[in-house]
Amino acid sequence: MMSLVVAEESPTGPAGRIGLRYFSLYRLALATLFLILVWSRGLPAPLGTDHPALFGTVAHVYFGVAVLAQIALETRAARESAQVLGQVLLDIAAVTLFMYASGGVGSGFGTLLVVSIAIGGLLTEGRIAYLCAGFATCAVLTEELCRWLDSDLRAAEYTQAGLLGAAFFATAYVGHGLARRLRTSEARAARQATDLENLARLNERIVQRMRSGILVLDADSRVRLMNDAALALLGRARPLLGQQLTEHWPEFEAHARAWDSGQAAATRLLRSPTRDAEVLVSLAALAPGSREGTLVFVEDAARDAPARPATQARLDR
Repeated sequence: MMSLVVAEESPTGPAGRIGLRYFSLYRLALATLFLILVWSRGLPAPLGTDHPALFGTVAHVYFGVAVLAQIALETRAARESAQVLGQVLLDIAAVTLFMYASGGVGSGFGTLLVVSIAIGGLLTEGRIAYLCAGFATCAVLTEELCRWLDSDLRAAEYTQAGLLGAAFFATAYVGHGLARRLRTSEARAARQATDLENLARLNERIVQRMRSGILVLDADSRVRLMNDAALALLGRARPLLGQQLTEHWPEFEAHARAWDSGQAAATRLLRSPTRDAEVLVSLAALAPGSREGTLVFVEDAARDAPARPATQARLDR
């Protein structure tokens, strides 16, 4: 019985796995950059201007966790959706601490959070992107509150923190909408590919069960398809796939050349190459007006002699 292929729906799919790998490599490169700046002992302003020791500690921890996240991704130690959420939360925690150590919202670290939320929204399902935006907003507001409580530092910038939080939610909204459309398109493409594969299998089964011999030849007369009836009519034990039919059947070669040049009709009685019997051979182009492929019908002339007019009409159609 012919088995049909059923499309398997994956939460992320191949494109999601590739995107997650690039997201993880981006984080690893960012953490490496911060670590190099710390080791160079020459942090450019405003990096670490308020708390350089805290900045260095967070840079080392961020790099170590980023390496572990990359290893977990390559070994598939956890579900991909959980890894995306974990990596976005890691970015929120690390970047917020970088922000606190570097002068607050004005340091520009909020842009890194926008990037993480945007990518997280593209790689996650449901409304997890809004959850990440909420966590990031709370983290930024908490950071500004801590700065306000620290009497040695300047006043907190709640207005900028609020605008940054609004940007987080706007980014999550756009990312969530794009991700939904991408997953819908990917699922539709997978279903269409499955339908085409099932249709190809069905057509192959129909061709194999036909009483008429059917061969499909390419432009060089190499056999691309040959059903069981053609094997029997031509007296072959094995299919001639990939081989030139004209090498095994010289009489067919002469007929094919005459038909191709327009000097002979498409249908003609030929002697089977290995059987002492005549077969009715009919040629047709796979595409109208093109000789890139040829469809060959082979009929048992002795068996179909009474019904030859009907057979000829069917072959012509």
